Amino acid sequence: MTHGIKTGPYYWGRALPPLGFGLVFLQHLPLLAVGCFAFAALVASSYSGLEIDRRNHRYRNFLLLFGIRFGSWYALALATRVVLKAHSDTIRYHTRRGVARPWKRYEHLTLLLSIPDSIIGEAMEEFALRDRKYALQAGQQLAAALQIPFVVMDDV
Repeated sequence: MTHGIKTGPYYWGRALPPLGFGLVFLQHLPLLAVGCFAFAALVASSYSGLEIDRRNHRYRNFLLLFGIRFGSWYALALATRVVLKAHSDTIRYHTRRGVARPWKRYEHLTLLLSIPDSIIGEAMEEFALRDRKYALQAGQQLAAALQIPFVVMDDV
C-alpha cells in the first residue's frame, strides 16, 4: 500500500509564462494559444510530494506533472521517528581565478527519519523556511503513514 504526501504548493507561478504566451498568440495563432492555455493548466495543477510504499519498503520524492508521478524509488530504512529540524549551511562562491566571493547562508527545514545506529538519519525532504506549514503537514502525514512518532525540534 502506498501513501502519497503533498510536500509543496501547486505551481501556479510556473503557469504564468505559458499563459502569457497564450494571450500573445490568441489574436493571430489561436490553435497555438489553446495549446499554451492547456499547458499552463497542466503545469498549474502540478506539485511535489513524497510517496511511501510500505509493502516494498521504499520511498520516492516525486513531481506530479500531467497526472503522472515522476521520481526514483529508494530503499526505506527502519525508522524510529520522524523529525523536523532547522538547518543552515554556509555556501562559499569562487570565481575562475580562485578568489572567494562573499559567503551566503542557506537556511531550510529538513524532514528526517531517525534511524537506529545512525548519527544523521535519512533526509526525506527539504523545505524553505517560508514553507513551514507544508513541512509540518508532511511530517505529520509521514509519521502517520509509518506509524511512528513525529518530533519537531525546538528551533523550528
